[in-house]
Amino acid sequence: MLRQDLIMTRRLYLISHWCALHAKTVLALWLVVLIAVAGLNNRLPPPGQQDVVLPGTDSASAQTLLNRGFPGVSSDAQPLVIKCGTDLDTGAGAETIKRVEDAEKQVIGVADVTGPADDPSLLAPDKQTAIVQIQVGSAFIGEESVAEEVLQTGIDSAPDCEVALGGLMGESLSQPESTLSEGLGLIMAVFVLLFTLRRFAAAFVPLVNAIVTVGIGSALIGLLGRAVFIPDVASTLGIMLGLGVGIDYALFLIIRHRALLRSGFEVYDSIGRTSGTAGAGMVFAGCTLILALAGLILTQISFLAWLGLAAAIVIAVAILASLTFVPAVFGLLGKRVMPKVHRGEHSEDGSHLDHGFWARIADAVTSKPWRYAISATLLLLILALPMTQMQFGQTDASALPQDSTAYKANELITAAYGPGQAGPLAVVVQMNRAATAPEETFDLPKGTDPRTRDPRLVSLEVDLRNTAGVKEVGDAVVSADGGVAVISVIPTTGPADPATQDLVNELRSTVLPKDTAGQEEEAFVGGSTALMMDLSDEIADALPIFIGGVVLLSGSLLLLAYRSIVIPIKAAAMNLLSIGAAYGVVVAVFQFGWGASLLGLEELVPIESYVPMMMFAVLFGLSMDYEVFLLTSFREHWTRTGNMVTSVRRGLTDTGEVVTAAASIMVVVFAAFILVPGAVVKMFGVGLATAVLVDATIVRCVLVPALMVLAAKATWWLPKWLDRALPELHVEGDPASLETIHEPPPNTQPRNVKEAITPTVSLIAVVIGGLVSWIICSRTLAPGTADPFLPVGVAISVVAGSLVVWLPRGMPGSGRGPGVRVVMLILGGGFVALVFALLAALIPFTQQNQGLMTAWGLLLLVIVAGYTRAKSYGLPLILGGIVMAVTLAMVDLTTVGQGNVLSVAVVPATLAGLLALTMNRFATAMRDPDDGASEPADVVESSEQTEKDSAGTPS
Repeated sequence: MLRQDLIMTRRLYLISHWCALHAKTVLALWLVVLIAVAGLNNRLPPPGQQDVVLPGTDSASAQTLLNRGFPGVSSDAQPLVIKCGTDLDTGAGAETIKRVEDAEKQVIGVADVTGPADDPSLLAPDKQTAIVQIQVGSAFIGEESVAEEVLQTGIDSAPDCEVALGGLMGESLSQPESTLSEGLGLIMAVFVLLFTLRRFAAAFVPLVNAIVTVGIGSALIGLLGRAVFIPDVASTLGIMLGLGVGIDYALFLIIRHRALLRSGFEVYDSIGRTSGTAGAGMVFAGCTLILALAGLILTQISFLAWLGLAAAIVIAVAILASLTFVPAVFGLLGKRVMPKVHRGEHSEDGSHLDHGFWARIADAVTSKPWRYAISATLLLLILALPMTQMQFGQTDASALPQDSTAYKANELITAAYGPGQAGPLAVVVQMNRAATAPEETFDLPKGTDPRTRDPRLVSLEVDLRNTAGVKEVGDAVVSADGGVAVISVIPTTGPADPATQDLVNELRSTVLPKDTAGQEEEAFVGGSTALMMDLSDEIADALPIFIGGVVLLSGSLLLLAYRSIVIPIKAAAMNLLSIGAAYGVVVAVFQFGWGASLLGLEELVPIESYVPMMMFAVLFGLSMDYEVFLLTSFREHWTRTGNMVTSVRRGLTDTGEVVTAAASIMVVVFAAFILVPGAVVKMFGVGLATAVLVDATIVRCVLVPALMVLAAKATWWLPKWLDRALPELHVEGDPASLETIHEPPPNTQPRNVKEAITPTVSLIAVVIGGLVSWIICSRTLAPGTADPFLPVGVAISVVAGSLVVWLPRGMPGSGRGPGVRVVMLILGGGFVALVFALLAALIPFTQQNQGLMTAWGLLLLVIVAGYTRAKSYGLPLILGGIVMAVTLAMVDLTTVGQGNVLSVAVVPATLAGLLALTMNRFATAMRDPDDGASEPADVVESSEQTEKDSAGTPS
């Protein structure tokens, strides 16, 4: 029996070989998918803004109370800032404000409008600046069309004034465009590719692969963002990864394809062998990156986990495109991927690698390994030194483009009211005994809710005003049932100022507990500013766990791939040094301000809490590309020569140019995003570009070779007992398994063309079985249910069950036995349900994120279906997982029992499949009563042909 890695090698060969032979069909399919997904993403309405919830935090408790006491209203009012040349409290100025308020009330989605007439604190001391607070329904807070209408209405109603929109709505209109950076990155990548590949046709392949990856990946992220909350930076991060990985993967394939063509292989055979060897290594590195991004679930922060999934989607598209799209392009180009001028001769014993530029560098490193190892380590430690001063914070609107409406609103508010007005805090009080009006309320202004004079609220307001760092305290707002009250607190400092963090801590630890003790009430600090502070604290606590999990995962994979204890430890240390250097540079530039003006930054910018974590996941995964490429070459030459110095020298010479070219492309793509005005995108650009540059030069070309020479034979040391216990895994497959690639394995391939394309079960049986199953299950499993999705879930399950028994036997991954397909469909659904249950039990925050749990369950199922012996039934497995994932994600488990949900996902599919099989067998028996005594004609013909072939083949 073939090992699983050899089976993957053969299958990758067959897939790419088929794609090359049917190049036009494959390219047309990719074009259709690109147009369909991108078109759907553009046609659907934009996603609504969803609240970020951090279960167990103070801000989460505040948000829960706000949702209960003021349902359907967003927690933060959106400030519409108006600055005129006249006083706004009298005459024409007051009429202008009144006109703006009346017009805004007519905008669809606006729930309430508050102006200076209702709250005098909204009028600035200079009386020429005013804030009109726009309260928007929570369903409309993220709608750009609503934000645009709110802003335009304000501009039209106050034509002689400067009008700007702040808050979440203003930020949604102010996100920086990355189109220029994308174009510049591609242009710079073209020059690197032309210099490396020396032929336009070859350089064209990685570029188109990257464009396809970015187009489909970005559209899928957009579609996902309509179902779950994904930060705005996800799309830009996806573009950065898509361009870099899409180009790099295609470049590695071109290099291997050229080497095989030079060795004399025919074009289509070379394409297949390229995917079977280098493609397998690419899949290994890509899956490692996906798993590193999946590690973000360990943070127990839902939006970070979804951000990781969004990035993983782009990587998955890049892998799929590199295995199908790129071979199709190779098939069209033929030998035009080869350079017109061949440089040097390639000897079979590798002696040609002992000369040239990279050979001289390798000689220098291997001849004095201690000097280079110590020097490189010291340099990396110096670069990483500023990391020790890293402080998490949050950026405000001042980090957005200066011509954006949110930036202008922030500047107007800061100048007229002070920095604290841009980041108000919301003190939310849970009144265990409902708020009541005191007996004497005759002195209250007209229209004031007398319940706001509840002695408990009055005492709290007084203490808040007397707290250091508080500039202003608004009047309490009480819910209809008197159970929730909200008090707005304006700090003296801005949201990004550490003093604001100190104020929040003081309120939570001292002021609020003292005021609420024994008063039948609880108080929490919420709002956007407090939420981002809680997020920083949560990420700081989760970062060590996340780093440990990713390091352990990657180390385990390298242990399996290279069967060495030293290599995983060395790789982890090298990756940590590279990432530490990147962190140090980011802190030096953004937190210390070294060279910040060169990036277009006029002031210091705090380090966004999630940026280091995302950088770690991305960089740890990307570094595996170079690690795998370099180590595979080292091991190949070690096997050939048995001399560590020679193998390191030749391995570095063999890979130096390719790794440098790939890293250069990554660097120029990432660095191009430094031109994007947004500070967070600049952080990613600087950090990723620095890390890749350091990793591909100092680490891979100096430190790693020096350490391998110092370790000598110990590099490949592995205890014998562990060697026997570990399964075999070849990162780049085994080329020897391709020698018999054109001999189909017995009993796994269709016996003739008719069997390959003919459905396993007749369409009539499938339709009848599906209809009967739908009628029975819709009446028994979802009869008049309160959850509207259950009938839809029944229909989806019926379609899945019918489809798995209908699939042709010759379709890859469908399996031959229709009965076994139904079983595998059930197992696929059960796997996702099991992951769902485990996550709910082990990680509490996922209980509020059904879509998150099912998404990771489905991702793990795809990996299992692709890397285990169940691969031959991969389609039924994945189809069953999709049905279960969709059902679990869409059904409200608080109103529908989990047992009923599982039944809806499994029973209709099982019943539809079994009914179709039964009717198909019955129809076959009625049509041919002797069917059991004789084989079908096509099988007889196939057997006769096999006998003829055997007779004509010499033993």
